[in-house]
Amino acid sequence: MNSFSQDSRKQAARKLAVVCAALLAATAPGPTMTQPAPPPLAAAPPGANTFERLATGAGITSCSKALRTLGPVLTGPEGSYAVMLMANRVAPATSTFSASIEKNGPAGTTLVSAFFSPGLMGGCDVGYDTVSTWNKSCQDVAEQDFRYAQPLNVIGRNVSVLPYSATHHVYLIRMPGGCISINKEMLYP
Repeated sequence: MNSFSQDSRKQAARKLAVVCAALLAATAPGPTMTQPAPPPLAAAPPGANTFERLATGAGITSCSKALRTLGPVLTGPEGSYAVMLMANRVAPATSTFSASIEKNGPAGTTLVSAFFSPGLMGGCDVGYDTVSTWNKSCQDVAEQDFRYAQPLNVIGRNVSVLPYSATHHVYLIRMPGGCISINKEMLYP
């Protein structure tokens, strides 16, 4: 073989490699093909609580009124809670999102699990569960802490329900040495 044919082959091989790489790059899905770029983040309104600032920083803007009015009720005073959000990474402003809140108070630690769902008409549906443990009987929790004077309705053997309304129930679960309460409410502000 002469040197001319070796050079020609090397050039042809290089051109073929460049063409193959270009074809592979053109057909491979890139980040812009699989996920749109995240939207620019909005600024939290003045006076926003930590929960609101965290949601706004995650690109959640659709339920800001519900966050402003219900956030302090779900969390308690500033500095007494921690929040973790779960949100749609692609469309956080138009999708349902969830918040898990560890809330500390005089009665101990409570877990609050809440969801916020943008409504079709611009509102925001909200639901939450608070889970608390008590070192007393469920009957005492019902009477003393939830001010429920009626006899307890029992779902099964170990779970009682305090039906405050069609969208607000408290479930009491008997356990050795105490009670677990789950306060469940749906809100349509």
